[in-house]
Amino acid sequence: RCASRPDRVRRGWLAAGVALALAATSGAAQAPYVAPARAPDGVAVLPLPPAPGSPQDNAALALFRATRALEGSPRWRMATDDVTNAPLDRYACAMGMRIDARRAPALAALLDRIGTGERVGPVKEHYRKARPYLGTDAPICEPRTDHLARNGDYPSGHAANGWLEALVLVQL
Repeated sequence: RCASRPDRVRRGWLAAGVALALAATSGAAQAPYVAPARAPDGVAVLPLPPAPGSPQDNAALALFRATRALEGSPRWRMATDDVTNAPLDRYACAMGMRIDARRAPALAALLDRIGTGERVGPVKEHYRKARPYLGTDAPICEPRTDHLARNGDYPSGHAANGWLEALVLVQL
C-alpha cells in the first residue's frame, strides 16, 4: 500500500519536476537524447540470454509457471495494468501523488520521449529469445498477439523502460 506524504512535499516534488521537465523539453525540434551513432550497442554490452535448458533458463521458466497461480489477484491486475498504463500512473504511489499529462504536460512529454525501444528492439531482434508462454495455454497479463509472439523475451523492454523512467524521476 502506498504511504501518503504531506501536501507541501507533494507540491514541492511536482513543482521541481515540472520546472526541470520544461527546461529539458524546450526548443523547436526534439533531437534524440543520444545520437544513434553514439548509443551503446546492446548486443555488445549486455550478457547473453540464458541458454535453453540452463539452470538460469529453467529457473525463469519455473518462475513463469509459478506466477500463473496469481491470475485474478491484485498483483496480477498490477502486472496487467503495467502493460498499458502511462509512466505517471506507474509511479504515482512511489511519488506520493497522482499527476497526469494535463497537469504536468512537460513531464509527460519528457517521459514519452525517452523510451528505450530504439535500444532494446535491436537486441531482442538479435537474440530472438522465445517468450515462455509460447506453446502453452497458460494465462498471460496481456493479449496474445502476433506482435508479442515475435517480440523477443530478452532483454525486457518493461525492465529497461522502468529503470530509465525511474532514473529520470529520481533526478527530477
